[in-house]
Amino acid sequence: MQGGPLGLPATDAASILSVECLVHAWDFATATGQKVVVSDEVATYVLGIAEQIVTPELRASAGFDSAIPISDDASPLDRLLAFTGRAS
Repeated sequence: MQGGPLGLPATDAASILSVECLVHAWDFATATGQKVVVSDEVATYVLGIAEQIVTPELRASAGFDSAIPISDDASPLDRLLAFTGRAS
């Protein structure tokens, strides 16, 4: 698939936006005393994307904190947040 104006395939851009939207929705909700309600299926899907695109190099250049250790039995959303350096 050819890239768009910036050379980024649309599927890659959509994947990045999935991570950005869910993680920043949690940031905003947390900052305003709210909760994000998302299905485990959606959170698991977005976590899989994040694990593919959030490389050590991206963490350094995009300002992601280091992943926070979390138990394997944590919810998919909590695992996503921990992977992106957020303490849920």
